[in-house]
Amino acid sequence: MIGSVGDSATHHAIKDAVVLFYSATAGPRDTTVAYTDSAGGFAVRLSRRGPYVYTARSVSFSQSRGSIDVARAAETLRVVMHSVGWLCDVRLTAR
Repeated sequence: MIGSVGDSATHHAIKDAVVLFYSATAGPRDTTVAYTDSAGGFAVRLSRRGPYVYTARSVSFSQSRGSIDVARAAETLRVVMHSVGWLCDVRLTAR
């Protein structure tokens, strides 16, 4: 399977996102992990065909979940994530 992860507001690629896949029939014990490249793309070989649940995670974005039915090896998935803004504001000062 190939795919990409993008920002819902800017449509820019999200690099270094983590996308986890597990078979809806086998459950999370059979999890496959993919990481996006600088263009937001990923490629992963899933162990079997059938329904999968996926979760995408990245810093400053809300988690995205969904499902896909993998019928062939060349499936394509487009994941869209929503920005949550800054998680915190830290100010450092020297003494």
